[in-house]
Amino acid sequence: MLGKEDEIRNGLRLFKLEQPSCKEATLIQKELELLEEIWTLNKKWEDNWMQWKLGKFSELQTDDIEELAISMLKKISRLVRDNKNCKWDVLKESRDRIDQFKRTIPLIADLRNEAMRLRHWDAIRKEMG
Repeated sequence: MLGKEDEIRNGLRLFKLEQPSCKEATLIQKELELLEEIWTLNKKWEDNWMQWKLGKFSELQTDDIEELAISMLKKISRLVRDNKNCKWDVLKESRDRIDQFKRTIPLIADLRNEAMRLRHWDAIRKEMG
């Protein structure tokens, strides 16, 4: 659609005429940029999640993980705030997923505590079934 608009503008330039920007094309362009930003954030989160999930538990850096989660929650909250008319489920779902994970970070930090002994892990395994 933007290509067609550019083609028309080039034709009008021949006659030294200006065409005002198409509001619909501008709106679509803005929505596409928003979608791209949302999916870029989601991709970054998924890539990190996969890395944490497949990595060694003992090597998890909970401070870095928490910092990333907070940063991404701020970005998503900004997107929600700046685009109040946008009712896409992906924004809420992304925010909820990251927020839920963020709430588990203290548990991960506690489980990584050097004071955890084999008996503690045995008790956890027994409780988990």
